[in-house]
Amino acid sequence: MLVLPGPVDSDLCRGSNRLLQDGAIVILDVEDLLDQVFPGVQRGAPQPAPGASLGAEPRRLLHELRDGARDPDQLARTLGIPPSRLAAILLELELAGLILRDGTRIARRRDVG
Repeated sequence: MLVLPGPVDSDLCRGSNRLLQDGAIVILDVEDLLDQVFPGVQRGAPQPAPGASLGAEPRRLLHELRDGARDPDQLARTLGIPPSRLAAILLELELAGLILRDGTRIARRRDVG
């Protein structure tokens, strides 16, 4: 069983933290998850330049983040896309290492052009 840990003082995280205490596998980041889902897969192989194969919507989203972190609801309204589509785009960009979550806001990684 894979578990994301939560704050120890949160009633909402009591169950997941109990599972960790009972021996579940802790997932702290995307690499942990990928190691569990795709064991033995080598990472670090040459990859295309960040953003090289992105579609129009992900590129527009990255452009919207050029001036700093934004709220996902605000991004959906600005881009005119449904929240479900935004979630898929955000996952794609996060797995590609192009964005990160800054609390409840989405930010573009500073090392991305």
